[in-house]
Amino acid sequence: MGHPTIPIVRIELDGFKQSLLHAFSEHQLRIDEYVQAAVDEACKPERLEALINKEAQDSIDSAIKEELNRFYRYGEGREAIKKAVAETLEQRG
Repeated sequence: MGHPTIPIVRIELDGFKQSLLHAFSEHQLRIDEYVQAAVDEACKPERLEALINKEAQDSIDSAIKEELNRFYRYGEGREAIKKAVAETLEQRG
């Protein structure tokens, strides 16, 4: 009597395995759909244009700041500051 139950258990385990694989496949399909929807939303032309404009503006601002920094640290701006500080100190002294 013990032997006939072994195939039944095997069938039930195989059925459970198939159910899990099916559920996982469905879950993976939903995740893929969610990811695709998110990518589609992110790639809308108006969103891409806004991101491109923001990144371009950030890069331009950064370059301007770098140039201003160079001008006032090492260029003619430094000389102008040096001269203004010297004149202020002379007036006080």
